[in-house]
Amino acid sequence: IMKNNGIINFNAEFEEIEQEYTDLSVKLKQDSKLSQENSVDIENIKKQANELIEKCSIPVKKLSANKLEIDWDALDKSISIDFATMRENADKSSKKDANKVPAMSTQDYIVCTVIGFSATLIDIFLVGTPKRIKLPGGKEVVEGSALTGIFRKLGQNENGIIHKFYTFLEDICKVPYDVVDMKNDIMPKNHRLKSPGHDPLYGLIFAIFDFVFGTGTMINNGVIKIYQVGSQSISKKLLTVFYYLGHLISDILTPMGLPIPGGFLTQILELDINDTTLAKIFEKMYINGYDLRHFVSMTSSVAFQKLALNLYLNHNKTQIEHNDLKSITEAERIQEKAKKQKMLFITSSVAATGNAVKFLIGGKTPEAINLPQWIDIVMQSIKMIKAATRNMTYERLAINRKTIDAMWQELLKI
Repeated sequence: IMKNNGIINFNAEFEEIEQEYTDLSVKLKQDSKLSQENSVDIENIKKQANELIEKCSIPVKKLSANKLEIDWDALDKSISIDFATMRENADKSSKKDANKVPAMSTQDYIVCTVIGFSATLIDIFLVGTPKRIKLPGGKEVVEGSALTGIFRKLGQNENGIIHKFYTFLEDICKVPYDVVDMKNDIMPKNHRLKSPGHDPLYGLIFAIFDFVFGTGTMINNGVIKIYQVGSQSISKKLLTVFYYLGHLISDILTPMGLPIPGGFLTQILELDINDTTLAKIFEKMYINGYDLRHFVSMTSSVAFQKLALNLYLNHNKTQIEHNDLKSITEAERIQEKAKKQKMLFITSSVAATGNAVKFLIGGKTPEAINLPQWIDIVMQSIKMIKAATRNMTYERLAINRKTIDAMWQELLKI
């Protein structure tokens, strides 16, 4: 074989192989660099994907070091379920947070029941049932109520300052409506009940009338009767308020006391009940000690309910977060107020039921009726009806807006 001018030219062949080798080597180096860069990108993608999978708790296998495994059908289904659940939760939250009568927890119901039952115990054992009892020798005393008994002892000490004060007022604050008419059943024991001028609530209206015209207005047997007692001096007419208040104070601590506020209105009610009238029933109650002092005693059970429930609500009060939209804050306050009203209604209902039991087991004596408690349950019922029938349009819109904002915040965290 000839080297220069033979059949095979080796120099030319090696040069061609060498060039191909060089080109391949350059290509391999480029591919290797690109592969390294892609490998880093892939690892970053895997890391981000795994973090997303863990955060969202979606049914996707975590990415392994060697392969990429994603169940796209499961992923799509999971995302759809999550959004559906979020919509459902938002709807439930909206309805729960914006009810005319907000929901209460089991603890709330227990607390209301316990407070109402405790008020019943106060009504039975402390307020009690007053009854006038005749003692040997003709003296009469009112017993049956521990709290009323405390009030009745005030001013009994003839040497005490209270006794001297009310007897002083009794001497100077004479009024024209202190009428006694034995023939027409207007006696010292009941004349204050039959006289509107002795009423602690509305009496001033009648007192002014009687002072100006020199009369004594009485309500007897369902009929308003006006007695002419003589003209009053100009000074008395000008100082009617002073004489009215002074006379009331002087009568509060006497054995018969003052009738309860509005008590004179019962004397108009000549309704027949078991061979008697409502006016006669209430007159008997007053004589037995159902007076202003006992009325104050009865309010103690109602006051206890309000105090105990307010303490519980203040202790468990949820702070209303400030919101840029005042309507949301206002709606939350209305909801909070509606829940409190519901709890007041339940508490008062339990206490009123307890008083009904007291009345039934106590021989159905009307003196056992806790009038302030029944007034309270009527008032709470009216407020409850008002809360349950209020227009919820703007209130629901505000609560819905808050719910939507909360859902957006949850989505932004994903």
